[in-house]
Amino acid sequence: MNCTLMYQENVSIIHKRSMVCFLGALCCLAALAGCSNDTAGAGESAAMKAPIRVNILTVQVEKSTRTISLTGFTEPVRRATPAARIMAKVMDAGFQEGDRVEAGRLLISLDTRDLLANKRKAQAAFNAASTALDVAQLNYKRMTALYGSQTVSRHQVETAQVADAQANAAREAARAAVEELDVNLSYSVVRAPFTGIVVRKMVETGNMVAPGQGLFIIEDDSRLRVIASVGSDLAEKLKAGQKLSVRMGGETVQGVIEGIVPSGSTDSPGLRVQLIIENSGHRFKAGTLAVVEVPLDAATTTSVSIPKSALVEKGSLSGVYVVTKDSTARLHWLILEEDSGNIVRVLSGLHGGDRVILSPDKARVADGMPVKEINP
Repeated sequence: MNCTLMYQENVSIIHKRSMVCFLGALCCLAALAGCSNDTAGAGESAAMKAPIRVNILTVQVEKSTRTISLTGFTEPVRRATPAARIMAKVMDAGFQEGDRVEAGRLLISLDTRDLLANKRKAQAAFNAASTALDVAQLNYKRMTALYGSQTVSRHQVETAQVADAQANAAREAARAAVEELDVNLSYSVVRAPFTGIVVRKMVETGNMVAPGQGLFIIEDDSRLRVIASVGSDLAEKLKAGQKLSVRMGGETVQGVIEGIVPSGSTDSPGLRVQLIIENSGHRFKAGTLAVVEVPLDAATTTSVSIPKSALVEKGSLSGVYVVTKDSTARLHWLILEEDSGNIVRVLSGLHGGDRVILSPDKARVADGMPVKEINP
């Protein structure tokens, strides 16, 4: 019995000592784990404090003159619509709309057979009148000579003089008839009145034309006139000879003010500014839209522009990382002007002298991170 009790006590002691050793081991493992975590946290904190190397751009302020845009249209300075002067059939109209023609080029020929026949008749009448005048002049000279020798009476001389005057008038009438037919024959051919482009063809070969009927429209587009409506207050600041910028077809050219004139319409009263643009290279077409830029006196605005590569896009928001004095990246949200190019204009959120980070996505910049410029 005693032996049994002693054995149980020994087992109990051994068990208690094992439990103490096991708990001690667990405490050591926990201490080691805690030391490991502290070491990792310290290393991670040190890594966060290391500055990121980035490219930085200093924002520059741009000054620009504020302008008012006037929308207008272009028209040629010279436009002509030749018309028929006689009734005739079109024998040839060998040109097309859009053709560029030189001054004097033959464009339309009309049928002249009836005119030629009338001219032959008129020429014959002129020849007969010339012969009758020669006879009348000869008779008048003969009567004058006979009157000097008192062979004929004064009445006979006066009769011969009247006949001479009538024959002379008849010849002049016949001459005028021939000249009139020559003029009408000249109307049977229509030539380009100046170098330009045919914008409309109004007849074809075989058509009959009547006096006053338009044949084609030709425009000289070497010089264009820009016409834009303008308010009376702004018109007072403009004067003839002043140069203004005009935007047409993606290009900007200089136009010279021709004058400020009334609109000439009761439906849309007001004033118009007219500018002349040299277009010898025929780059611009008549009838196109033109925007006239009118600068305002002593009105300048400041703005800043940045590359698109500096932007940070988050949904519908756009911003940049601005480097503070303590070399920390801070996110600034911006209001931008709509622009599809590589440079965007900032309406709000940046000022001159601000230092923004370029390509922040590549550098993996986050708000509050310390940064260092690569090439200061």
